[in-house]
Amino acid sequence: SLQPFLEACSNTLFFRTCSVLLRTPKLDLQILEKLSIILQKLSKIKSNKKLFELFTIHLMLQEIQRTTHPEHAFLCINLNSTLFNLGLTKCNSLVSNTSH
Repeated sequence: SLQPFLEACSNTLFFRTCSVLLRTPKLDLQILEKLSIILQKLSKIKSNKKLFELFTIHLMLQEIQRTTHPEHAFLCINLNSTLFNLGLTKCNSLVSNTSH
């Protein structure tokens, strides 16, 4: 079970470390993908929402999502899922622009 690991990561030290790591310029894609898996799992734990917000990780994830190339589908899916779990998914992003 992943639960003991996730509970061990549900603290300010881990989230602060993630925050520093996510601010690293040109962070290696594989590291970012692995970190996104852990953050996605942690985002399912309701009490962690305040930790995401405290260290502005939700804002960094939104920025990474905005700038990630669509070919990095795995990362995009994890970011979308994490932001969804945090209640931060933009519904209008699913609506195609047909006004032209």
